[in-house]
Amino acid sequence: VLNRLGLSYRSLGRTADAIRCHNDGLEICTDITRAPERSDEERRAGERLAVKHLGNLGLCVRGRDLKSAIDFHKQALAIHVRLHNEAGQARQLGNLGLCHRLLGETERAIVYHKGSLELHERLARAKLGERARQRELAGRAAQLNNLGNCHFELGQIAETFDFFADALEIYKQLNYPEAVADQLNALARSYLKTGEIVRAKRLCEEALALERSLGRRGGEARSLTNLGRCHHASGELDHAI
Repeated sequence: VLNRLGLSYRSLGRTADAIRCHNDGLEICTDITRAPERSDEERRAGERLAVKHLGNLGLCVRGRDLKSAIDFHKQALAIHVRLHNEAGQARQLGNLGLCHRLLGETERAIVYHKGSLELHERLARAKLGERARQRELAGRAAQLNNLGNCHFELGQIAETFDFFADALEIYKQLNYPEAVADQLNALARSYLKTGEIVRAKRLCEEALALERSLGRRGGEARSLTNLGRCHHASGELDHAI
């Protein structure tokens, strides 16, 4: 109950209330896992719930305290390893990568994102139900995108193309139009960096049309900004304006 309540508060932007719920829930779960009178199954159930609170606490504090977020995600990762939960491990490795990237520790972030990607790929190849397979494919695409962004920030533009293109194909396969638009813009940025302006412009136009069809004004603004950069780079200043 406290975990669901915490999630609801976070979705409403009430982060302090969400943190309070997850902290309270974590304390209860910790008491269960340490109580000698509890059965092994009860202690394992306490751990499974505790790891949810730890992961959610990491997400709650990420915007204000990255070091604490990393600590929460590492604790969650350790429990997932102990429980042999590879899907949970993949999530927390991805979260750790995002935190280290926000700290400017991009090369360390790459290590975590690669670890997450490997787990998502292995799980996607396993004999899963269709919903679980799609979830792992989406996780794989997210880590491909994260790796592309990391290499972009390091100026390793040639490394980004396969990551962004592979993520784009997965999102098309899953029929996630918002993510497709984001990947089109990501690819356009890379092509613009390497001077392939015509290809970058085409991708921006495709992203812009998709954003408009979705009614995403923020995405439309990003696509227009990128398209303006393409026109500026090709000397079409009137179009850039």
